[in-house]
Amino acid sequence: MKIAVTILALLLAGNTLAETPEPITAGDAFMHHYDSDKDGKISLEEFQAPAARQFEQMDADADGSISAEEATAFVEKLRSEMQETGKSQ
Repeated sequence: MKIAVTILALLLAGNTLAETPEPITAGDAFMHHYDSDKDGKISLEEFQAPAARQFEQMDADADGSISAEEATAFVEKLRSEMQETGKSQ
Protein backbone atom coordinates (compact mmCIF):
# COMPACT_ATOMS: atom_id res chain seq x y z
CA MET A 1 0.00 0.00 0.00
CA LYS A 2 2.76 2.42 0.91
CA ILE A 3 4.46 1.80 -2.41
CA ALA A 4 1.22 2.66 -4.21
CA VAL A 5 0.86 5.79 -2.08
CA THR A 6 4.51 6.66 -2.76
CA ILE A 7 4.12 6.26 -6.51
CA LEU A 8 0.94 8.34 -6.46
CA ALA A 9 2.72 11.02 -4.42
CA LEU A 10 5.62 11.01 -6.88
CA LEU A 11 3.27 11.39 -9.82
CA LEU A 12 1.44 14.22 -8.10
CA ALA A 13 4.75 15.82 -7.12
CA GLY A 14 5.85 15.64 -10.72
CA ASN A 15 2.79 17.61 -11.76
CA THR A 16 3.20 20.16 -8.97
CA LEU A 17 6.91 20.53 -9.48
CA ALA A 18 6.41 20.91 -13.23
CA GLU A 19 4.94 24.33 -12.49
CA THR A 20 8.25 25.56 -11.08
CA PRO A 21 10.71 27.44 -13.33
CA GLU A 22 12.80 24.28 -13.83
CA PRO A 23 10.38 21.37 -14.16
CA ILE A 24 11.20 18.24 -12.23
CA THR A 25 10.08 15.09 -13.97
CA ALA A 26 8.40 12.13 -12.31
CA GLY A 27 11.64 10.24 -13.01
CA ASP A 28 13.62 12.85 -11.06
CA ALA A 29 11.19 12.57 -8.14
CA PHE A 30 11.42 8.77 -8.32
CA MET A 31 15.22 8.93 -8.23
CA HIS A 32 15.11 11.35 -5.31
CA HIS A 33 12.93 8.95 -3.33
CA TYR A 34 14.69 5.65 -4.10
CA ASP A 35 18.33 6.46 -4.96
CA SER A 36 19.54 6.48 -1.36
CA ASP A 37 23.25 6.55 -2.21
CA LYS A 38 22.70 9.30 -4.82
CA ASP A 39 24.75 7.53 -7.51
CA GLY A 40 22.16 8.23 -10.21
CA LYS A 41 20.97 4.61 -10.31
CA ILE A 42 18.48 2.62 -8.31
CA SER A 43 19.72 -0.79 -7.23
CA LEU A 44 17.39 -3.67 -6.43
CA GLU A 45 18.25 -3.19 -2.75
CA GLU A 46 17.32 0.51 -2.90
CA PHE A 47 14.09 -0.30 -4.74
CA GLN A 48 13.11 -3.00 -2.24
CA ALA A 49 14.03 -1.04 0.91
CA PRO A 50 10.68 0.79 1.24
CA ALA A 51 8.81 -2.50 0.87
CA ALA A 52 11.02 -4.11 3.53
CA ARG A 53 10.31 -1.22 5.92
CA GLN A 54 6.58 -1.55 5.23
CA PHE A 55 6.75 -5.31 5.83
CA GLU A 56 8.37 -4.70 9.22
CA GLN A 57 5.65 -2.20 10.13
CA MET A 58 2.89 -4.61 9.10
CA ASP A 59 4.39 -7.67 10.85
CA ALA A 60 3.14 -6.60 14.28
CA ASP A 61 4.14 -9.81 16.05
CA ALA A 62 7.53 -9.96 14.26
CA ASP A 63 7.08 -13.60 13.25
CA GLY A 64 8.35 -13.03 9.71
CA SER A 65 4.94 -13.15 8.05
CA ILE A 66 1.92 -10.92 7.69
CA SER A 67 -1.48 -12.31 8.61
CA ALA A 68 -4.76 -11.02 7.25
CA GLU A 69 -5.41 -9.46 10.65
CA GLU A 70 -2.06 -7.62 10.61
CA ALA A 71 -2.71 -6.39 7.07
CA THR A 72 -6.18 -5.17 8.05
CA ALA A 73 -4.83 -3.42 11.14
CA PHE A 74 -2.11 -1.74 9.10
CA VAL A 75 -4.54 -0.51 6.44
CA GLU A 76 -6.96 0.76 9.08
CA LYS A 77 -4.13 2.61 10.84
CA LEU A 78 -3.00 4.12 7.54
CA ARG A 79 -6.57 5.14 6.69
CA SER A 80 -6.97 6.75 10.11
CA GLU A 81 -3.69 8.65 9.76
CA MET A 82 -4.68 9.88 6.30
CA GLN A 83 -8.03 11.07 7.62
CA GLU A 84 -6.35 12.88 10.50
CA THR A 85 -3.89 14.52 8.12
CA GLY A 86 -6.78 15.63 5.93
CA LYS A 87 -8.60 17.12 8.92
CA SER A 88 -5.59 19.15 10.02
CA GLN A 89 -5.22 20.86 6.65
